[in-house]
Amino acid sequence: MQVWNQAAKFDPARSSPDVWVLMIARSRAVDRLRKRQHAASTKLTDLIPIEDTGSGELERQEDAGRVHAALGHLPPEQREPIFLAFFHGLTHDQIARQLTIPLGTVKTRIRLGMNRLRERFSDPLSLGNHT
Repeated sequence: MQVWNQAAKFDPARSSPDVWVLMIARSRAVDRLRKRQHAASTKLTDLIPIEDTGSGELERQEDAGRVHAALGHLPPEQREPIFLAFFHGLTHDQIARQLTIPLGTVKTRIRLGMNRLRERFSDPLSLGNHT
């Protein structure tokens, strides 16, 4: 529903439609997790059940390894805000305060880093070859 309501705000010069929808979904998921976390005073990891399905766990570990490797190729100024946003669930405002940099800088660094990651993952054969 949010995608439909915000369709006029979509800017194809800033991202592809799938990345835009993914960011909306991520923001909504983080918001819901924060509400649950605040209401129940639990850890974020307690809110996300992880099933051990054998081969599924192996695939998740492999995917996590590829993501970690790709993040390692980003410059630290892009890697750190992405890590804080996606793995710690911080908002852009919170990241700006924590890193003591302007909000616009946080948004730019995340966008540039995500663009680099998208390029790396668009060609799976290049994952081990770019620096």
